[in-house]
Amino acid sequence: MSRLLARREVESVDEFRAVHSARLEGVLSAFWAAARDGDANAARIVLRTLDSLAKLYGLDAPTRVVAVGPALSAQDFAIEAAGLIERIVALDGTDGLLKSLPHAARAAVDGAGGRTARTANFWLT
Repeated sequence: MSRLLARREVESVDEFRAVHSARLEGVLSAFWAAARDGDANAARIVLRTLDSLAKLYGLDAPTRVVAVGPALSAQDFAIEAAGLIERIVALDGTDGLLKSLPHAARAAVDGAGGRTARTANFWLT
């Protein structure tokens, strides 16, 4: 039963998208020539319609970025993060930064004292 409902929901979304797209295409057809001939109001309507079509089809979706590099184990990541925190602490004026850190990270920084491996244990728990 739930599969039938899910399929009907998908069909409804697809049907809605098709109807909405046809309406937007009609708006484009009606105003395209005027916009091309320099009518500013028609151009605004065309641009808004194109924006609506892009949103409807997901063309404005954010670009997916895939991190490329060696995979790190949780322990390697924790050690690297702890090392970065120690370097930040060594800089002047980090009080504001330290106050913004989550509790576990703050505890790691406070207890680090140059012991990266010990600091990393805070990240692993």
